[in-house]
Amino acid sequence: MAQRKHRHLLNTARAIRFQAGFPKHFWNECVLFATQIINLLPMENLSWKSPFEVLYGKPPKLDDLRTIGCLCFANNVGESDKFAPRATRIVLLGYTFGLKGYKKIGSPTWMAAKWIPLKWYLGFVQSITFDWIMENQTNISAKNFLPFIESLEIPK
Repeated sequence: MAQRKHRHLLNTARAIRFQAGFPKHFWNECVLFATQIINLLPMENLSWKSPFEVLYGKPPKLDDLRTIGCLCFANNVGESDKFAPRATRIVLLGYTFGLKGYKKIGSPTWMAAKWIPLKWYLGFVQSITFDWIMENQTNISAKNFLPFIESLEIPK
């Protein structure tokens, strides 16, 4: 039984990594994200309730779910320069546990994962993935995002 669950977890994580376009060194974030998604999905052996619902007695809130690996914009909090950009372009890496927020990676390192509170996010462009960002990071400008403006979502 444990081997089947382990295989299900790794297959889900592998699919998430391919969909997000992440390199292999982000495999651990994909496994954490897969675990969270599996715990939110209803299961037949739990009378079509999710493990979250069985544990907490209420259905999970799915409003804050976003596509992992998508482009997002976060407020530059504490910026004192009037002419500095108001938002930073980052990539959604996953979700935090126990905190209401997201894990992100951003240039120039594309390696360091940091936590950002949910309220600091301006929007998500879920149709742009990590692969596209890495291929086009030198010529990313506002005109590249015009076809994706309709998919921009602002959290409540």
